[in-house]
Order: sequence, then structure tokens, then C-alpha cells
Amino acid sequence: MILNQKKNEQENKFQEKIRTQNYKAVSTIGNIMKGVFGPKGLDKMIIDNFGEIIISNNGKKILKQLKVQNPIAKILIESAKLQGKEIGDGIISTILLASELLKQAFELVDNSVHPNTIINGYKIALKQAINYINRDLSKNIKFCGKKSLFYIAKTAMTSKIPENFADFFANLISDLMSPFMKKGGSLLKSSIPKIYILKINGKCLKDSKLIDGLALNLPIASNKMPQTIKNAKIIALKFPLTSQKLGLDLNTCIKVQNIQDLSKIANREKQILKERVDLIIKSGINVVLSTKTIENNCLKTFESAKIIVIRNIPEKQMKRICKATGTIPIISLININGDENIDKNCLGQAKQVSKEKISENEIVLFQGLKTKRIQTILLRGQTKNYLEQSYQSIKNAISCVKRVLETNAIVIGGGTFETSISVYLEKFTKTLASREQIAIAKFAESLLVLPKTLISNSDGDCLDLISKLRACHYSFQSNNDKSLNYLQFVGLDLLNNKLANNLFAGVLEPSVLKINLIKKATETAITFIRIDDFFHFDSFVSNLDLLVQDHHFLELDLNLNFKKDFEWNLKI
Repeated sequence: MILNQKKNEQENKFQEKIRTQNYKAVSTIGNIMKGVFGPKGLDKMIIDNFGEIIISNNGKKILKQLKVQNPIAKILIESAKLQGKEIGDGIISTILLASELLKQAFELVDNSVHPNTIINGYKIALKQAINYINRDLSKNIKFCGKKSLFYIAKTAMTSKIPENFADFFANLISDLMSPFMKKGGSLLKSSIPKIYILKINGKCLKDSKLIDGLALNLPIASNKMPQTIKNAKIIALKFPLTSQKLGLDLNTCIKVQNIQDLSKIANREKQILKERVDLIIKSGINVVLSTKTIENNCLKTFESAKIIVIRNIPEKQMKRICKATGTIPIISLININGDENIDKNCLGQAKQVSKEKISENEIVLFQGLKTKRIQTILLRGQTKNYLEQSYQSIKNAISCVKRVLETNAIVIGGGTFETSISVYLEKFTKTLASREQIAIAKFAESLLVLPKTLISNSDGDCLDLISKLRACHYSFQSNNDKSLNYLQFVGLDLLNNKLANNLFAGVLEPSVLKINLIKKATETAITFIRIDDFFHFDSFVSNLDLLVQDHHFLELDLNLNFKKDFEWNLKI
């Protein structure tokens, strides 16, 4: 009896230690990200191993620089990164919510609530929250008027760049995307225009502009080549245009009888190269792109033929060009019969390919593309850090607008969304008589961490504003009076630290972003709650006796042969 009691006490202490370690790991990441959340969030300065200084308030950028060893922290970071990859925004929110859900869960466990009860409660709360979002909170994009896309883009950028610049880029993005809004239903992903961002140092953000087509920071191989090509016929090569070294390339041994034979081989190599260049010219091609090098002798020939050549193109940029122009990369000119020719189906087209010099950079413009829905934002900025920060915020805004066009659903932001769900779940718990009631209540409380953090970062009165905000949403959900309908849109005005109608203020976010955020945070928290032990497999055999003692398996009949057999099996 006494032995069993001691074993239970030791096991409880061990599990409590594991939970404490997990919570510390998650809360540490959460505390790092809290300060950058919201429109009044501050920046983080990160110094890497090489002494390079990075200043950013972008969640993805900060997480990328964090070097963590704790496995729990790694799982949390990967979950947040996945949110950013799938939706384009909501990375910091995912971390904050997951951290708070885990904190509330551990408090319940400390009060003798079983982890399975908490997990079941969180699952019920998640299901109810998503149903409530789809039924009541999610609005059609037309519900918010013609400027919906403008407000969505601006909301995504407000915390990252100054408001006047946020308006400038929000207008730019919404003007691009508005023609693709449907009167009803969502758009296919392929129907949405592709917007690229090209960063060029110099001037300021207001000097940024929109380019119709694809712009890339690539130098033309020679200044003697044409600056502009009309009705471009494009070929993309994935092999070098250089003299072939047959002995090396084919791993063969060539025997020669005299020195003249070596000269013949060298001449033949040059002849093969010349034939390939002539073949390209005779095919009517006037733009040659290559991911590999091209010999200077070939460049001179292309110069004479008035052909633009761009060599050593990075693979990522080559894919972008090929997709835009309809070009298929060629890895060899040799066909199935052993002859060299160019397949016309592999050639791309553009109405114009031109070179333009901006600051100290040469950019190449591909305009009048086969894929018409391609635009490029030429982003200017005085410093590298500021340019990178602006780039990330505009990229997030574009992603948010795309998600809205795909789903045709938006929600009201600025704390409105989270508070409304929190109040709804609190009311829902009163209809339950099961053990999961308390876990659902904690889930509802955890959702308020997002508006609370927004208020804290804006130096507002958290207790006062949250109390008033909850009261507004409780009044709306508890009454059928249509005169109180405006209360469902009440949220935080963080610029003035008061409550406001965020529908009129234009604080809008994609519904899919919020749904995915809550799902990711809940699933991550549940994963952590399930964990009551961990060990390194590499040290399992060497520490077998210690593990047996720690896990209280002393009553099992373990003989010495088990350890030997286990080691032998590992070697096999």
C-alpha cells in the first residue's frame, strides 16, 4: 500500500516536471513574440552568428532566426510557420493562442483535471467555434462594400509600415485585384492574378510603382546587345553553351596517334558550339535565357544577330520566367534520332523584352505575356532592413487578399472576432453538465489573449477595455433587439485606446485565416497536453536500468537477457 502510494507520488512529480518544461518552452516563445503583435507592436533586433544585425517585427522572419533546441518549442515554431505558409499571415497569433491554451490546460491539470477531459473539451470548443464563425461571424465580401479588398490589405500592413504608405499599397493591391471579384461565389486559385515584388534599394516607399508584366533583377550579358526586343521569341537553356570537353564529360579515353589529332578534336568542339549557336539564330529566336554559362565567342555572335542573352539565371527566377512566357526549359538540343534541332513548342513569347536601369541595378522587363495576369511591384526603400520589412508586410497583404478572393469570406478584426467567440463559448458552457465544461470555459478565456495583447502593446487600460468589449458582445448575443446589431461589430480602436465599430473603421481579415489560426493553435496545444514523458532514444539502451527505475516498472519480471537481446536487435 505504502509502496504504491510512493510510486504514484513519484510518477506525479515526474509528469509535473515534464509539463513544467513544456510550458516554459512554449511560454518563452510566446513572450518573445508578444511585443511585436498588433499595430503598436515594437521591433526585435537579432544578431546572428556572423554579427549581422536584423531588425524586424515580422513573425516569420523572427522565428527563422531563432535557434531553439527544445523539441516542444520546435513543434510550436513549425506549426506557426505552417500557418504562414498556408495562409500568409497569423504566425504570431498562432503562437500566442497556442501558448495560452497550454497555460490554461496545465492549470487545470494542476487542479486534478485529467488531460483527456481537457482535450475533449478543447475539441468541443473548437467545433463550436468554427460552426459559430461560419454561421454568424463570417461575412460575404460584398457585405463590406467596394473597398473590402482595400481594407483587408491595409489591416494586414498596418502594424508593419506607416499608415500613409499602407494606404498607398492597399490602393495599389485592391486596384489590381478588384476586377477579379465575383458577384457571388469564390474564385479559383488559377484565376487570381500573380503579383511579384522586386526590391530595389534607393529613394523611398512612395516612389514604388506597379509594372505590367514580370520584372527581374538580371543583367543582360553585354551592353552591345539590343535594349528592347519586340515580339520576343524566347528559348530557355539548362545546359552551357561552351566548347565540349568530350573526354571529361563522357568519362572516356581518347587515343590519338599524333599532335594533329588533338587539334582536330579541339576544332570539332568549337564547330559543334558554332552549329548550336547558328541553329538558335536560324530558328528566329531573339531572347536567349540560360541557367548556365555562355562563352564570350557565342555572345559576340549573338550581338551581331541582335539577340538579347541573359546567362547564369538562378533556378527560381528561371522557373518564374518560363511560367510567365510559356517557355519550356531545354536540357539538350539532341533529339531521339541523334540530330540537333529546336522544338518550337518549347519556345516562349512576349510582346516586349526590355532592359531598364534603376539606381545601380539593371532590370529586365517581360511585358505582353502569354500569362496575362502577372504584375510586379517595384519596391523602393532607403535601407536594407526597412525594404525587407516593407516587402514582408506587402507580401502578407497580397496573401490575405488572395485568400479572400478564393473563399469570398471575411470577418471583423481588432479583437471583435476573438471576443465574440469567447462570449459565445461562455454561454455555451452553461448548457453543459459534463466535465468538459471547465475546459471549454478555459478555451473561451484563452481567446482573449489576442485582444489583451493588442491593448497591452498600445499602452491601453486592458481591464477596462476588455470588460466593455465583452459587455457589448454579451448584450448583442443575449438580445434579439435589431437596434443592438451594431454591437456585433464593436472592437478595439488601438490608435485612440477606445472601442469603435470596426466594420465602419475597415478592420477586416480573411475568415480562412482566423479559422486556420484557431485550428493550428488548438491542435498544437492538444499535442503538448498529451505528452507526459520524453527520452532520447540514443541513450535508451545505456540508461535502461535508470529508465526502468524512473518509470516504476520494478514489479515487472525483467531478466538480464532482455537488455542483451535488445542491444543485439539494435545492431541487426
